[in-house]
Amino acid sequence: GIRPRDRIVEIGGKPVTTWNEVEGFLKFREGEKVDLQLERDGQSLKMPITVTRVHSKNDYGEDQEIGGIKGIGPYPLATMIGVSNPKSAAYLAGLRTGDIIQKIDTRAVLLYDELNQALTAAWTAGNPVTVTVKRPTGNDPKEGMEHSFTLSIPKTPAHDSPLGPSESLGIYPSELFVKQITPGSPAEKGGLQPGDRIVKISDTPVFNFETIVDRVQEQGGKEEQVTLNLEREGQPVTLLLKPVITTQEDPLTRQPIKKYMVGFMPSTAYRESEIVKVTIHDPVELFHRAATETYDLAEKMVISIAKLAVGKISVKNLGGPVLIASVAGRSLDAGIIPFIQMMALISINLFLLNLFPVPILDGGHLLFFMIEGVKGKPVSVRTMEIANQVGMVFILMLVGLTLFNDISRIVLH
Repeated sequence: GIRPRDRIVEIGGKPVTTWNEVEGFLKFREGEKVDLQLERDGQSLKMPITVTRVHSKNDYGEDQEIGGIKGIGPYPLATMIGVSNPKSAAYLAGLRTGDIIQKIDTRAVLLYDELNQALTAAWTAGNPVTVTVKRPTGNDPKEGMEHSFTLSIPKTPAHDSPLGPSESLGIYPSELFVKQITPGSPAEKGGLQPGDRIVKISDTPVFNFETIVDRVQEQGGKEEQVTLNLEREGQPVTLLLKPVITTQEDPLTRQPIKKYMVGFMPSTAYRESEIVKVTIHDPVELFHRAATETYDLAEKMVISIAKLAVGKISVKNLGGPVLIASVAGRSLDAGIIPFIQMMALISINLFLLNLFPVPILDGGHLLFFMIEGVKGKPVSVRTMEIANQVGMVFILMLVGLTLFNDISRIVLH
């Protein structure tokens, strides 16, 4: 019963304002039943839901299975469509796969769910509708020409479908369509073609790309073939594909990730969610929020450094002055608040690094003071000289590594 643009205001009786709070609440509640308090078009709705297991990545880029609500996310589907049947009302009107619907008559639509709402209203009236689309001319969906088409609405009622009344007109979400085939992949060898619409995978009806990914991983783990039921130019096609295991490098941890794939990419198009501004007027609550977020950031930085030390996060992720300047510049482009937040982040980072027990840093001085307190006398001058030299070499090596990473990023990207 959850719909796009529903706003979660409470979960399990706890008020939530951000997506992170929703994920944090569900994380360790797999199998539990919780009540969602939703806000939809000014109305309050209460929905009981069972927390399931979802695949995710943690803050350090590591794969994990946690509690969540499968099928929801912060980014709703945009109105990029696919049309697979040349005899459908949509195709006959002139609509094609990849078109981005802008308006139904004079009603602007931004989300795929809004498209179905507009079509439902048009169905009630029973009159032809004018569909305004943007037809991309290149790889960037933001670029393209606007076109208008007249779409005839059948007199028969739209059949009930999870995809909405658009299916009765031959309009489907673009994520159900094949956009690109990987050369030499099972998809290419099996005969999959760009423009194919995936109807079923191994007898499971497909309403989103996530279903395809889950079934491929499941069948691949069993070393079984997947059956793809397709619609190609209005005709049913059945293909048998054997998923192959591939190894990719995680961009954060640089660790190899093994996944089963058949070798195609969908035409998925999401719309960025609206920004939620949280305003806190109580100074005490504001201080508490600031302290909590600072502590959380510091904890994540310490854990990240520990993972760097044991090799769970690659040292290629370290950056120096060039990366700091680049990130600061991008944050300033986003506004003064993101820039101040980034400066605070860097300040916390430097504060923590400075406390590490490395000679020549403040943490190294504190270490010497602790040793003096235990021994009852200062560390010898010769020991301090050697320790400072070792610390200096370590710092210079770290500076060299970060500069090397900075230069590599510029050269490679």
